[in-house]
Amino acid sequence: YKNTSSEQQPSFFTNVIAKKYKGDFQGTPFLLSSSAHDMHVPAQRIHNSAQLLQKMGAEVSLSLFEDELHTIRPEELTWVNQQLFL
Repeated sequence: YKNTSSEQQPSFFTNVIAKKYKGDFQGTPFLLSSSAHDMHVPAQRIHNSAQLLQKMGAEVSLSLFEDELHTIRPEELTWVNQQLFL
């Protein structure tokens, strides 16, 4: 995962949140998926979470859809099924 956002990472995230969480996901696959314009979860929070999980050893797949839906999509279910039923 690479953060391609032009926004600066908030100092709160880098100075407080990232130091709070410890652990090693040892390459565990994670799907973070959302709308780029989700009314409940800002895209920057998704980017921050992806960055944190990656620092903790997760294999992060990030998908931001260009809509405003707060829902589960067929693409997300496909990803989960592929991870669970290799």
